[in-house]
Amino acid sequence: MDNNHAKALKFLCIAVFLLFGAPKINIKIGPLPLYLIDFVIVLTVYYARKLAPIKYKLPFKFLVGVILSMILFNEFTNGLIIGTLLQPIYLMIRMSLAVSLFFVIPKIVRYPKHLIKVLKYALVGAFITALLLIFSSLPMTRGISTILLSNP
Repeated sequence: MDNNHAKALKFLCIAVFLLFGAPKINIKIGPLPLYLIDFVIVLTVYYARKLAPIKYKLPFKFLVGVILSMILFNEFTNGLIIGTLLQPIYLMIRMSLAVSLFFVIPKIVRYPKHLIKVLKYALVGAFITALLLIFSSLPMTRGISTILLSNP
């Protein structure tokens, strides 16, 4: 595994962890929040683009492209209806980033050991989310979990 592949796999694992464990970690710059997961997805795509192209045809590639086009068109028309394009363009960029993972994952996850590594990060993220939800329902730990869940 070369250096770019290792970095792409590492950032994919972090993106999956954040997706399952803490997808809303963000900082606000003006009216728009910048999500940590977006930066990790950008790094994942960046390193995945440097990898060799895949030799087989990606199933559902056209369908995913059509669905993404419909989503982007919907966001754009909503922006025209509400009178501002700032937030819809921001959402269009975020959606394009998220869907771009569909196209680069086959370049990164080549062997079962890569998939197992990604699934481990997903399980740890899901465990953290489940733990916080359970803690928020128990009276003894509700205060601590509320602080963690409501912390901007």
